[in-house]
Amino acid sequence: MAFVAFLKKHYEKLILGFLLLVFIGLLINLGILVRTTKRISVEGGNDDLLTANYGKQADKLSADKEFAQYSLWKKLLYPPGKDEKSKLVAEKYSGDFIIPAPLTICPNCRKAIPVSDFKIKSVDGQLHCSLRGHVLEAPTQIFIEDEGKDTDKDGIPDEYEKRYQEAGISFNLKDGRDASLDFDNDHFSNLEEYMCDTDPLNPKINPGKKGLGGNLKGRLPYWYLLWCGEISRRKYSFVVKNISKERGVVTVQILERRKTSTGALHNSPRNKDFKVGETFSSLNENMKVLRIEERAEQRRKIYSVVVKDLYSGDEFAVEKNAKSVFSPICRATLHFRGNASDSKQVKEGMKVSYGTDVTGVDTYTVLKVDEKNRIVQLKDEAGATLTVKTSMAFAEYYAKKKGEKDAKNKSGPKEVKRTRQ
Repeated sequence: MAFVAFLKKHYEKLILGFLLLVFIGLLINLGILVRTTKRISVEGGNDDLLTANYGKQADKLSADKEFAQYSLWKKLLYPPGKDEKSKLVAEKYSGDFIIPAPLTICPNCRKAIPVSDFKIKSVDGQLHCSLRGHVLEAPTQIFIEDEGKDTDKDGIPDEYEKRYQEAGISFNLKDGRDASLDFDNDHFSNLEEYMCDTDPLNPKINPGKKGLGGNLKGRLPYWYLLWCGEISRRKYSFVVKNISKERGVVTVQILERRKTSTGALHNSPRNKDFKVGETFSSLNENMKVLRIEERAEQRRKIYSVVVKDLYSGDEFAVEKNAKSVFSPICRATLHFRGNASDSKQVKEGMKVSYGTDVTGVDTYTVLKVDEKNRIVQLKDEAGATLTVKTSMAFAEYYAKKKGEKDAKNKSGPKEVKRTRQ
C-alpha cells in the first residue's frame, strides 16, 4: 500500500524523469549522427576519401554495379510505364528507408552530395551539385577485366573469344566445344592456337598482316607435329652361298613359297646361280646382281657381291655365307598428327613434304636417321636443322606456352579501360 501511495504522490516526477532520459539519449544519438555525417565515406569509413583527388573519387563512385542495390526501391515506387523523368528526380533526391542513398564528395564545395549528381544532367544539359549548384565534370569510369576470366572453362579467356566474335567468328563464350575446333584447318586446334600465340584464322606460316590476336604468324611449322616411329634396317631372306669371279656367277640360296601335300604353304630353300646383271626373287624381295668385288685381307682374297634392292633402290655388298643380310641404310617412319595416311618411311637424303595449297606446304630434307638415339634430323627450306624425336616437339612447346599463360593468369594482371560517361 505504501508503494501505491508513493506512485500516486510522485508519478508526475517519475514521468518527467523518464522523458528527460529519453531526451538526453536522443541528443547523444544526434551528436553521433552529425559527427558521422562529416566523415561520410562510401567504402567503409576511409578518411582518405575526403582528401583524395577528384579523379580518384569519381573513379570509385561512378560504377553502376557498385550501387545497383540502391535502385531496388524504384521497382516498388515506380513500376514499368511510369514517367522516366520522375524516376530520375526520385533517384536524385530520395533513398531507400533501409539503405541510405549513396553519397560522394563534391570536388568544389567539399560537401557530401548524392552520387546521382554525377549521372543525371540538369535542364541545361550539364551536371550540377545539388547543394551549391557547382558544375560537375562527368567522372572517368573504370572497367576492370580479368584477362584470365573463362566463362565456359575451355582454356580460352573471354577477352580473346570476344575479339574474334566481333569479327563474326564462331567463338561462343558459353560453349567450350569451340576450343577443340580448327577454324582454319591447319591441324592446330583453336585452343592450341591461343596457347601458342598463332592466328586461328590463318592456316599459313606467314600471314602477311597482323591477326586479331596481334599475332604475326599464322601457324607453327609442321615439323612440330611430327614424331618418329620405328627405326630399323631391313633384314633379307636370301643367303649368298658361293661367288665365282672368273665365271661371273653367284650362287644364292633363296626362299620360295611352296605347297605341301596337305596344301599348306611353307618357305622352301633353294640354291640358284645368277650371273652379273640378272635378277632374283626371295619371298617378296626383288634383287639384282650388280657386280662382284674383291679385296685382300691377311694375304687372302675376299669376294663379295654387290646387289640392289629393286623396290627401295638400296645398294650394298654381301659376303659369302653371311648368316644375316641387313640393309646398311637405316629407315625411320615419320608420323604426322594431322593425317595418319601422311606417315612416311624416310632415309638420309630423302625429301618429305607436309601440308596443302590451303595451309602451305612445308618441305624438309632428311639429314640423318640415328638408330641408336632414335631421332631423325631434318633441314627445312631456310636451312635450319630440326630434330624429330619419338614424341612430338609440339607437346613440349605447348606445355611450355601453357605454363607461361597459367602463370600470367595466376598473377592476376588486369586490363583497365577508361571511358567518359
